[in-house]
Amino acid sequence: MKKSLRIFTMVLGLAVLGSFSASAQGFGVSSGGDGAGISMDGGDSSAPKKKKKKSKNSKKKDDSKKTSAVGKALGKLKTFNGKPSKKAKVYVYLQSASWCQPCNQEMPEVAATYLEMKKDGRAELILIGHDQEEDAAKKFLKQYKAKFPGILVSGKNVDKLPGFTMAQGIPNAIMVDEDGNVLASGYPSSVLPGWKAAVEPAADASADPAPTLPRELAE
Repeated sequence: MKKSLRIFTMVLGLAVLGSFSASAQGFGVSSGGDGAGISMDGGDSSAPKKKKKKSKNSKKKDDSKKTSAVGKALGKLKTFNGKPSKKAKVYVYLQSASWCQPCNQEMPEVAATYLEMKKDGRAELILIGHDQEEDAAKKFLKQYKAKFPGILVSGKNVDKLPGFTMAQGIPNAIMVDEDGNVLASGYPSSVLPGWKAAVEPAADASADPAPTLPRELAE
């Protein structure tokens, strides 16, 4: 009787032990000392997580921020008084010099206009200085608190600026688009006011056609 009781007790103990082991495996209990946690789905909690794929849209660049043809050309030139924008829509080449009296008369208005252009961000003004020395051109800009960048007309590769041509007389301003197509040229006071209209996109005539008169009235 006692022997049968012992055998029954041993069988019961083995059954309980087997049940506990199966439960532990179902809950993903790790018996190692590597600090692994408990996974309710029975998986390995230490398995590496899949990386989220980046959206293709995040890799696309905004076309409006691409460097323009004029911007690329300016990037190859040595400038002073700051760096010109490489992503403007409109550029103005101002040919001027400190020894030129009409240039000095124009400069206060030019400097004031540039502040508006700089604030807008879509237009850039560059001094193409006709002074022989860079220091003279720098003092010329400083005298009128002009914040726009400059280069000397005698500098290397200045003649390769898209849309630039040597003026027969100064002061002179040449307004070009980002590809170097000439939009206007002449005296600075007559060219510069047009920068605002130049940076605005052209109106779509087909979107809002002009009203037409009845044939009877038109005749």
